Amino acid sequence: MLDEPAPPLYDAGMTRYAVAYVPDLTVGARVAAAAQSLAAPLYLVGSLQAAQARFDAEFVGLVIVDLNAPGDTALDVIRAARILTPPPRTVGFCSHTSTARIRAAREAGADEVIENAALDSHLVAMFDALLE
Repeated sequence: MLDEPAPPLYDAGMTRYAVAYVPDLTVGARVAAAAQSLAAPLYLVGSLQAAQARFDAEFVGLVIVDLNAPGDTALDVIRAARILTPPPRTVGFCSHTSTARIRAAREAGADEVIENAALDSHLVAMFDALLE
């Protein structure tokens, strides 16, 4: 289950970690595989509350948000991440045709919004940057 309290999927010690709000299990598996390939610590979450429980300003360095998810939870996760000091890098992804959703994510504070089709090619680079 996504929201169960547990250690990161890939714990490399007390290093910066990623939180991914990705309710779609298939996409979540792709995100997890990319993190695992670099041994990057990752929490997969399926709700705003679970994301907030993982937000520790000292250690969260990357927040990945599935903007394809219905409702406004994805935008709320972005807003919650942006109030951390320092704010983590926040990256959303969705269809390139979802222009209103892209605009809303940027207004909520996303550092970057990428197309669904580009997600896999960006994941390794995002996790690599997290571990630097």
